[in-house]
Amino acid sequence: MPPGYNHPARVAERIATLDLVSNGRADFGTGESASRAELEGFGIDPGERRAVAAAPGAPGAAGVR
Repeated sequence: MPPGYNHPARVAERIATLDLVSNGRADFGTGESASRAELEGFGIDPGERRAVAAAPGAPGAAGVR
């Protein structure tokens, strides 16, 4: 994993904690990875990033076009 990269599970934990301490006022958005460092950190071929993001069960899959 690239140095300084936040694993999605850890980000989810932090957002959930923030949501709890803020009484449900936390909002969070995500975006599709674009750099090779982001993609290769999880073993994803850059040419197939949209297919991976649109896979059933992927976070935000319904919004990927």
